[in-house]
Amino acid sequence: MKPLTCVLLIQNPDIERQIIHCAENFNTIEILEVYKNSIEVIEKLNQVHPDILMLNVDTTDFDPIEFIKMIERPPFVIGITSHPENVIQLLDNGFSDLLMVRFTLEDFCKKISKIIKIVHDVKGTNLKYGIASDTQMQYRAKRALPSQKDYMFLKHHRVSIKMRFDDIIYIQNVGNILKVYGAEGQFSYHSSTLSKMLHELPADRFVRLNKSIIVNYSKIDKVERHIIYIQDQQFNLSRTYSMQMMEILNRRDSF
Repeated sequence: MKPLTCVLLIQNPDIERQIIHCAENFNTIEILEVYKNSIEVIEKLNQVHPDILMLNVDTTDFDPIEFIKMIERPPFVIGITSHPENVIQLLDNGFSDLLMVRFTLEDFCKKISKIIKIVHDVKGTNLKYGIASDTQMQYRAKRALPSQKDYMFLKHHRVSIKMRFDDIIYIQNVGNILKVYGAEGQFSYHSSTLSKMLHELPADRFVRLNKSIIVNYSKIDKVERHIIYIQDQQFNLSRTYSMQMMEILNRRDSF
């Protein structure tokens, strides 16, 4: 398999040197260009369509979210930031993953190995990693260990309803509240956001598909490219969350 191509949009020379140094440990990554100007890199991305884009989102000459929207076919986008409070917003708006400033070689390897594995699984090729320790650097979920309880209380308008996790089919964001669907189309409301809800749910049972939907992946009947089928429902799997879904599918023998 050809090396994964990568374009950098980095205005900080120290971060640029660090990325290039880390990338030298992989023979499966080819850095095509390093850009300082966002307009130049958009033109390049729309012409070349690399596999990976790494950019420093802390630069002040562009809005990173609006920048991603201007790319015709966004690659795997890895943002580099020193502001952890922006992580959720960036992941919700087109970023595939994030590295915090002052990242280590191990941090870099985890992110790149994750992308290599996804491309490898999607294309069905026998790709050998270019660094000996890649296979030991598995990406670890940032969420806490799953809770031992098997239920939660859905709260809305001073009413709390107990619901077992196994009974939840999917959760939909409907404005400022969540609609939690159970069997046979029954649903209850919950006053929360999808991001907060995901942290309340067991990490080994639920996955986010896009900006509006969380599903219980034990209920998934079929995965077809970027469409998820549950009973008679179809859900779009966004590029932002496809990486987590691929990891889940690779871990579980049931799919």
